[in-house]
Amino acid sequence: MLGAEEDDFQKISLNLRNHVKGIDSIDEGDFESMDLESGLDIEGVRRQVDLFLARKNIGFNSRGESYYQCTIIEIKRPAVALNEKHLKQIRDYARIIFEHSGFSMEKMRFEIILVGRKISDKDFDINSALETADANNEPGLVFSTKNDRIKGYVKTWGTIFAEFDLANHYLLEKLQTKRGLS
Repeated sequence: MLGAEEDDFQKISLNLRNHVKGIDSIDEGDFESMDLESGLDIEGVRRQVDLFLARKNIGFNSRGESYYQCTIIEIKRPAVALNEKHLKQIRDYARIIFEHSGFSMEKMRFEIILVGRKISDKDFDINSALETADANNEPGLVFSTKNDRIKGYVKTWGTIFAEFDLANHYLLEKLQTKRGLS
């Protein structure tokens, strides 16, 4: 966990630089883009995120290329139905990551996940984006950059629990069986 509640994007970018092994091994031509202080003039860079996570192990894309996976989770109160205002918030986070030199390493991938109890029935933006994502078999996806470096998702707690159950069905079933034998 590189950031939570009180941490803004600027502080998280510094934490990320300190925790990713080999991140400072850069080519001479990259020096001007690595000035972390230049990120201070990006609108919204002092916004705080609920949770910023980075995996220590390396992931691989479909072409076998390695990358570091970072996840930002924005959690809304149960009384709030997710709508276009909240979608704009995670789009702003994506823009900050895109513009900030502290997050510019090519081998980083970012998932920004908006989580709430439910999605507003009256919200066109989220619902239409989710329909498009279903057609592409990527549940919850509401936006992505053309190279898939930054992806935004909207999920309800019910969806998260259902995905966990599906992904871990075999393990959960075996644990339940062993528990029944004890």
